Amino acid sequence: MGGELILVNNNSTDATKKIMLSFKEKAVFPVTVVDEPRVGLSHARNAGLLSSRGEIIIFTDDDCYLDKDYLITVSKVFESGDFDYCGGRILLYDKSDSERTACNSSNQKPIFKPHTFIPAGSIQGANMIFRRKVTKRVGLFDTMLGAGTPFPSEDIDYAARASLAGFRGAYIPELVVYHHHGRKPGDKSTRETLKSYDRGRGAYYAKFILEGHCSFAAHWIGQSIKRRGDGFVREVVAGIKYLFARKSSRRSLKNFESANKFVILASQRTGSTFLQHLLNSHGRIRVAQEIFNGNHKKNATKPMIKDFYYQRGIDPITYLKTFYSQKCNIKVSHIGFRLFYNHARKPKEKCVWDYLRNMHDLKIIHLQRRNSLENLLSLKLAEQSQKWMRMEGEEQIDYEPVRLEYGECVHFFEERERNIEESNAFFKENHMIDVFYEDLVADQGIETKRLLEFLGLKPRILKSNILKQNKRRLSAMITNYSELKNKFRNTKWEKFFYE
Repeated sequence: MGGELILVNNNSTDATKKIMLSFKEKAVFPVTVVDEPRVGLSHARNAGLLSSRGEIIIFTDDDCYLDKDYLITVSKVFESGDFDYCGGRILLYDKSDSERTACNSSNQKPIFKPHTFIPAGSIQGANMIFRRKVTKRVGLFDTMLGAGTPFPSEDIDYAARASLAGFRGAYIPELVVYHHHGRKPGDKSTRETLKSYDRGRGAYYAKFILEGHCSFAAHWIGQSIKRRGDGFVREVVAGIKYLFARKSSRRSLKNFESANKFVILASQRTGSTFLQHLLNSHGRIRVAQEIFNGNHKKNATKPMIKDFYYQRGIDPITYLKTFYSQKCNIKVSHIGFRLFYNHARKPKEKCVWDYLRNMHDLKIIHLQRRNSLENLLSLKLAEQSQKWMRMEGEEQIDYEPVRLEYGECVHFFEERERNIEESNAFFKENHMIDVFYEDLVADQGIETKRLLEFLGLKPRILKSNILKQNKRRLSAMITNYSELKNKFRNTKWEKFFYE
């Protein structure tokens, strides 16, 4: 029987990915390793689902073992054509573990007819299978549900959506997996897991009741009469919390979709702070600083939702979406931030670049300096003084002249050219405008008018209280200027040495 195995690395910080890749190299069948930086079981399931190619899609958990005849049984069940999706038995791998968590040892064989209610727990994510046609109709897992959220019920939610979409399902006890969850009877982890099941049920019922499915309300009321107690209270509270969270999520999505989003793409010492202050003087624009700067220990940038910076390391895409979704002053219609070529390059954050490229409504202001020598000198002087900007009213810094090595200059010039070329190619399908620092300083009025028109705003005078830090000539600030000028003569970079 042909098939493939898809392993999803859900933002692990240990050796998980290394183990996955090692397994892939040794496997005698096709194995795909997928990275999903957004933490949460639904995100992980969605990543695996989107990467899959087969007609029958099996989901299990990372602490489960399939029965030796599992795949043969799956093949027989789905060859019959009777069912479009199935769940199966989940037995303990370690008999000393608690039977009350993540297990289903029932030998009954209920059939779930199309458009009927499916009780919570009937199909569990450690052992569930769907035909491709089901996933095409139903779509992705609800990322507001599942492990990693307060509501672990993404599995039964998906099965219920399949039923309501007109598909026929069943619980097949011959489909067996062994769960090695490690939670012992009476342990705190066991008690907390059972409480989380209550919250998951509450969210599950509340979601479908909100969507007008009366059978869910009837079943929930019936269960409440039988159960009562703290468990039912937790279900009700969780249901209410889920509804509020869903409303908030939709509001954020609406804010995200309605916002005019942009980035200032640049490198250090190209005038990005100057441009940021210019744009922020416009009442309808708000520009944050470098929200993906790897050296920022904490978020001191505005605008940014308070206490949300921690999310960057957990889920950089949600972090980015939350940034663009936030509510600023009622007049603000355009929101952006400064993004340098070297930002978001860590393995967990690289996905940010692809996400930005796929934001077809994103506008990119590509800020550059024509003279890379002046760019390099500015960087050296800032590093020397640890003073990265000068505000109105502050004294001019008396910089010490610096020596620049020839190889250092070549490396910097080549790197800047490569950065610009790669960025232009990467964002070639996006709406982008080139802005040069030299033009912005020489004719601020014309350049800002061009920028505002690009952003879809009416021209107006913009102001900045950022002043140029060094006003002395290149030849006065580079001790070996003449030497470098001679070495770069007749090269494509000789234009930088204009004095």
